[in-house]
Amino acid sequence: IPRDTMTAIHNTTGAWKINAAFAKGGAAKKDGFAYAMATVSELLGGVPLQYYAGVNMAGLKAVVDALGGVDYDVDVRITLNGRVLEKGYQHLNGQQVLDYCRARKGISTDVGRADRQQRILFAIFDQLKSTDQLAKLPKVFLAVRNYISTNLTAEVVGLAASGAAT
Repeated sequence: IPRDTMTAIHNTTGAWKINAAFAKGGAAKKDGFAYAMATVSELLGGVPLQYYAGVNMAGLKAVVDALGGVDYDVDVRITLNGRVLEKGYQHLNGQQVLDYCRARKGISTDVGRADRQQRILFAIFDQLKSTDQLAKLPKVFLAVRNYISTNLTAEVVGLAASGAAT
């Protein structure tokens, strides 16, 4: 769901961008995840949502660095905070992936940025599945655990990880 989608926010009057739901609920310290889940559920006509996983953007950087980087074909030149990421196939570190995901000015719409974010995540998942990276999962978990908020149990996460191995 694009973050700029206008909708009613759970327990809030008026229409807001859907990405406001988390903040309206008090973010991670209060009921932000509950508000976000209820808002999305209501937007989808009452589809029940039981689980959430929130990852701080610094967590993405930590995951990529724990993996030793990710190979990716950068589709657009990025300039962000004085750093430049050129187009083309290359090995990216965590900061470069973070810049690629965050960049928006003069590049594309919010939908285009979301598309870049999804493509880089799939590249990271594909790299995990296609190499010996699964052995690094404990290191990845240790690198990212302080950046994740979730109500998933360890068993559910374990099932997801075992599915990545197939």
